[in-house]
Amino acid sequence: MAEGNGNGGWSLDRHIPVALLLAIGIQTAGGFWWAATVTADMKALEYRIGKLETNTALTIAQGNQLAAVDAKMSAMQDSFKELKSLVMGAMASPIIPLQEKNRR
Repeated sequence: MAEGNGNGGWSLDRHIPVALLLAIGIQTAGGFWWAATVTADMKALEYRIGKLETNTALTIAQGNQLAAVDAKMSAMQDSFKELKSLVMGAMASPIIPLQEKNRR
């Protein structure tokens, strides 16, 4: 395949098979195709990771808001219980109409 040309350098002759050139060409094209596919897959994964990070941040924010609403609801329930006990206590005591109060 390669012979010395007398001055110590290498030279190429015409005895390289076409099948070898085709194989090298196909392998090179396959390598480019593989690299492009891997790059596209990585970009798609980066996009999905970005969406997941955004969704995670939103979910955490919603969880914090839900905790705040839950705390407010608990406070409101306590207030309603207190109001109910005040109303029930007021209803249990005798109510004196104003007219009877003025007659005494």
